[in-house]
Amino acid sequence: MTQGAVKTTGKRSRTVSAKKKAILSAALDTFSQFGFHGTRLEQIAELAGVSKTNLLY
Repeated sequence: MTQGAVKTTGKRSRTVSAKKKAILSAALDTFSQFGFHGTRLEQIAELAGVSKTNLLY
């Protein structure tokens, strides 16, 4: 196997993965507290520490 074929995890990938985990955790907490119909995207974004725009992206 050539060195170029080895997949490495870069800093950006780790950051994206951490943000995804934070968003999923925030969504679970918010849905548990307010229910599906009572949850707003702004609540999830605030709890996850991201903007609403980034949440939708």
